[in-house]
Amino acid sequence: MNSMINKNVIKVFIDKSNVIRRYASSVSSIPSSSSSSSSSSIPSSSSIPSSSSSSSSSYKELQNDGKLSFHKRPLPDNLISLSSVQGKRLFKEALELGGMESFFALSEQFTTQSEPSFCALSSLAMVLNALNFDPKKTWKGSWRWVSEETLQCETTECGHSLDKVKRDGMDFNEFESLARCHSVGIKSQRLSSELTSNNLIELNEFRNRIINISTSANSDAFIVVNFSRKSLGQTGDGHFSPIGGYHAEKDLVLIMDVARFKYPPFWVSLTSLWNSMIVQDGKTKQSRGYFLIFNQDNGNINIDISDRVHHNHNHDHSHSHDHHHHHGCKHVSK
Repeated sequence: MNSMINKNVIKVFIDKSNVIRRYASSVSSIPSSSSSSSSSSIPSSSSIPSSSSSSSSSYKELQNDGKLSFHKRPLPDNLISLSSVQGKRLFKEALELGGMESFFALSEQFTTQSEPSFCALSSLAMVLNALNFDPKKTWKGSWRWVSEETLQCETTECGHSLDKVKRDGMDFNEFESLARCHSVGIKSQRLSSELTSNNLIELNEFRNRIINISTSANSDAFIVVNFSRKSLGQTGDGHFSPIGGYHAEKDLVLIMDVARFKYPPFWVSLTSLWNSMIVQDGKTKQSRGYFLIFNQDNGNINIDISDRVHHNHNHDHSHSHDHHHHHGCKHVSK
């Protein structure tokens, strides 16, 4: 694979943090899986251990006050839980390959969405805090911080009220618009839903961007993906979450799923993730995509990375917000 990272070039120091030592020690007795240059990604389901250490009874449906309730969901066999034996082994291997730099800043700010429809808000808040983004407004007490609540606008003019997001969630265009309301550095890439020769080019660009960000010790940019859960065999459909790492030899991506009440962080093949972003949003009738988010106040941002991500002008609504919200929205809650 042309995008394969040369292990002789990438050097990673395993004493970086307690998080590394915890994961490394937990898998020290596990033999490394065989190295492969193939991008065939996920092993067959028969070779994948259970994605959860909990018994299947943990996922029983219950009736609470006459309402159906759930405690988590089991991951489908094509996805690998980060905390599983195989997931920890993949973490160790990806760490040694240099592809887990994004994980540490994101894990320090890992957020669980507070409402079932708040995945976009929690993903954005998590990434902004990982970027050390200063919202320049008070969160609580005397502290400035980004939360789901501080991302709303004071009026309904922008359509970013918590009540609206709680009721309807957010789509691709609305996510970008919200970020621009807060003067966040963001570049969007909506995928083409048509099968053309450009698909392979776009896929390779996506892979290269993940590699560049996942191997950068600066942690000055992150990727949030908007994908279809249904396409991955999960329940539900449209979802947002950040990418926390990349396994170069197996072409696997670590999704830091913000709906932790439902699914754990999981490994997924890059091509499967790509296909899940091509699936059309039922409301907008457009495909999904991904966002590169960076702190505009950081003068050291890797321009080569941010400039390569471009807007797809076919989504007119998002493009119009590129100008309208470029300097921030006057209705953002202060």
